Amino acid sequence: MAKAILINHIERVSGSSIKEIVVGDKSFKTPHTIPKFQIKSDVELFLKNKDKLPDFGGIAFDMWCFPKIYQNFNLGEEQRRIDKPNIRAITPAQEMLEKRIVFLDPNTDTFRYKFNVGYEKKGDKKIWYTRQDEIMNLRGFPISIKNVFLVHGREGHDAAWKELEGRSLLLSFVLWYIDQNTKYGADIILPPAPLVDGTNTKMLDIVASINQIAKEIVFEETDAFHSFYLPIHPDAFKEEIRCRRIMKMIKENITMNNLLILKFFRTRTVLNESTSRARLGRFLSSLDQLKKSFNEMLAIMTLDSKSEGLAMMGNGIDLTCDPLGGVNDEVQFKRKKKKGVDTGDVDESQPKKFQQHGKYLHPGLREFISISDLIDSIEPDGVLPHDCDFCNKMHHRLTDKTGATFPKRNEWNAGRRLHNYICRKEEDEWLLNAIDQGNLKATELYLSRRERADKNLVDLLP
Repeated sequence: MAKAILINHIERVSGSSIKEIVVGDKSFKTPHTIPKFQIKSDVELFLKNKDKLPDFGGIAFDMWCFPKIYQNFNLGEEQRRIDKPNIRAITPAQEMLEKRIVFLDPNTDTFRYKFNVGYEKKGDKKIWYTRQDEIMNLRGFPISIKNVFLVHGREGHDAAWKELEGRSLLLSFVLWYIDQNTKYGADIILPPAPLVDGTNTKMLDIVASINQIAKEIVFEETDAFHSFYLPIHPDAFKEEIRCRRIMKMIKENITMNNLLILKFFRTRTVLNESTSRARLGRFLSSLDQLKKSFNEMLAIMTLDSKSEGLAMMGNGIDLTCDPLGGVNDEVQFKRKKKKGVDTGDVDESQPKKFQQHGKYLHPGLREFISISDLIDSIEPDGVLPHDCDFCNKMHHRLTDKTGATFPKRNEWNAGRRLHNYICRKEEDEWLLNAIDQGNLKATELYLSRRERADKNLVDLLP
C-alpha cells in the first residue's frame, strides 16, 4: 500500500508558508531547496562534504542518467560485512539515499526538445546522442512507444502523445515509469506527463489521465507515494486563456494531502517578456489560493527552478529542486556553427583553459556567470564574492598571472557545484527567517537590490 503523505502546516505569511512534509519516516520543512544530482560525482561530492553541508531532506535525479549513477554505487545491492557475513552493511551512498526522500524527474520534456549528452565517433563523423535516446535505450522501454516518438519526431510531439492514447499505450508507458521508480527506490513517483502549453485541451486531458492511471497503480501496487506531475511549456503564458485552461485542469484533478509537482520549462523566456511574466505571477497566486482552499493540506514543488526559485517560494511554491550544475550543460565551452547548425566542434577562439570550467553562481547578481566573466569582476585582488569553503580556497587563484595555482577543471567543477547549492540553502534560510518575522516585504527588497541581474523576479511575488 502507498505511504500516506502528511502535511503539517506551521505558519503562513503572505504567499509563503512553513510546512513539515512527512513521507513515511522521512521529512523536511519548507521552504526548502532540494539538490538534483546529474552526474555520478555529485554523489561522491555530497558524501565527502556531508559534515559541511546544510541539511537536505530530499534528493532528485534525472531519469536519463540515474541508472548509471545507481549502478556505479551499487545502490540496489546488499553489501555483506566480511567479518559478519550475515549482517547487512549498507554503503555510505545507500545510507544517504535511505535517509532522504528520493525523486526521479521523468524528463518527458526531452520528447519535445533535444538535449545532447555526448557523441560516438563513426569514421570521421560524430554521431550525437540525446537524453531522449538515453531514456528510450533503458532496459524494458516499450518498443511500440519508442517507435511512436521516432516516427513523429519532436515536431510532432502532441501528435505522438495523442497516438499513444488512441492506441491505448498510455498504461504501458506509465507502468514502465513506475517500474523504473520502484526499481531505483524512489519515494515519490512522478508519472510521464507530456509538456503542455494550454493551447490544446486534449493534451491537458492526457495529463489528467496519466496522473490518474499512475495514482491508482502506485496506491495499489507499490510502497511509494504518488504526486501529480505537470510540465508546463513557456508558451502557456502567452495568452491568459491558456493559463486558465491549465489551472482549471489542476483544480479538477488535484486532491488534499497531495504533492503537486510542476516543471516550468525555460522560465527565462517567460521572465523576459512583461505580459508573460505578469501571467506567471498571477498563475502562482492562483496556486497559492488553491492551497488555502485545501486548508494548506497541499504542497507544491517545482523542478529545475534555478534563480527564480526564491521568488516562487514567495508566492505559492513550497519547495524547489535545483540542479547542482545550475545550467543544462556541465561544460559551457562555445561550439562552432555552420549555417546556424551546431557542428559539435569546440570554438578555439575561447581560451582553452576556460573551455571546460562550468558556470559560477554569483551570490550578488543571483546569476550564473562564466569563469572568464568572474575573473573580470574580481580583478585585481582576486577575492571571490562568497565565503564558503570552496570560495575561500579559490581566493586569488583565478587571477594568478603565473597560472601556477589556477584550478584544474575537475577541482573547479566539483567545488562550484557545492558552492551553488550552499548559496541556494542560504536563501532558503533567509526566507524562513523572513516568514518567522512576518515580513515578506523583505523578499521584494532582497530581489530588487541594485546589483541583482534580474529584478523582474519581483513581478512573481503576490
